[in-house]
Parts: sequence; C-alpha cells; structure tokens
Amino acid sequence: MADVIFNNKVGYGSSVSGFSTFPITLQIPGKPPFTQGAKGEGGDTPYDLHTVIITSIGTSQAANFQFMQTLREHIYVYVFGDKVGQLQVTGLMFAGDCTRGKSEGFSNVLKWYNENKISSKENKGKPITITAGNTHFTAFLVNVQTSVDRPVEGLGTFTLTFLTTGF
Repeated sequence: MADVIFNNKVGYGSSVSGFSTFPITLQIPGKPPFTQGAKGEGGDTPYDLHTVIITSIGTSQAANFQFMQTLREHIYVYVFGDKVGQLQVTGLMFAGDCTRGKSEGFSNVLKWYNENKISSKENKGKPITITAGNTHFTAFLVNVQTSVDRPVEGLGTFTLTFLTTGF
C-alpha cells in the first residue's frame, strides 16, 4: 500500500491504495464515464483521468415561489414548483501521471468540457447522468473554470458547473 500522495517529481502524483473514496461518476450515454479509477480499452483511463482528482461535489436547489402582501394585511403564497438546480464538481489537476509523464490534467479537463458541454456538436444537448453515492442527477454541463494555482508543483484546480432538473 502506497502511503504518499505526491512523489519527488514535481507536478506528478502517486497512486494511493487502501483508502475508501466517495464514488462519483459522470456518465454520458455512449461514452466512457468520467470517473476516478475507471479503465477503458487497453487499460487506459478515458481522457487520462488519472491526472485529475475529484475533491468535492456540491448542489444548490431552491423552490420557485412568490409571497404577496396586500394592503389589507393578507399574505398570499404562490408556488410554481422548483427552480433549476446547480451542481458543481471540483477537483485537482496534475501536470502528469507517475508512470508515463506525458499527460496533462489541464488539457484533459478542457477537452472533456468542450466535448460534453450542452452546446457542443458532439453532445447535441444530451443530459449527463451524475451519480454521487446512491444519488443520481440528470444534468447539463454549462460552465468550466480552470486555474493553475500552484505552478511550481504543477497543480491546478477545476470546477465543472451543471444545471440539473432535480434528483
């Protein structure tokens, strides 16, 4: 069992085994999943995802309503259902992996975003199924933010923003 996360090569990560993680999968019908540790054909992970680590997932949901107060001190409540929710997936990007040293997390995140955003020709507005634990979301990828926060170590962060119709 490995007991380090970063090895002595700047910007590269080491494999850590024996730790339990929260399972998060981003699945588009007919495409390989964006998930940690998923193996594609030939043993490679789709999009070389071993150069990113998903560190958090967060949701924001709200009801759609209106309160109206009259001059006679009556209060009326109008309920219109739910607003469109927001889901964000955040993580770390590595400059490369510990075995091949030729992959870049920054490029892979941008490539995945451009291929799967709601407006891409390849996606054609198809929803993405996001599974976090036992909860499933139907969502549309609408935004990405990337930042190389620690260039000396070859580390950066990314945030994928989705709009969701609930779970």
